[in-house]
Amino acid sequence: MLPAVLVGVFCAEIARLKSTRYALVLFAISAILLGALYFRAYYGFHSAMRDERWTASALVLGLLPFWTVPILFVCFAVWAHFKLKNGT
Repeated sequence: MLPAVLVGVFCAEIARLKSTRYALVLFAISAILLGALYFRAYYGFHSAMRDERWTASALVLGLLPFWTVPILFVCFAVWAHFKLKNGT
């Protein structure tokens, strides 16, 4: 849940700094990517549980926050770019 909140915060700041259009596009792309990651983890967890691979099923969910780091980094980079460009 924290990655979704952070994406929302970054997009809200981008809407304040630049425009709502940029923020909505970034939010939509990020939400789609986060949704795909969560779906992949959900599907991987259930397939590992079905095959009785208990450690793999725990790792699929446990490593999910680390898979979201690249998405959060891109949101941070876009926010930092607009923040530096505005000089605020």
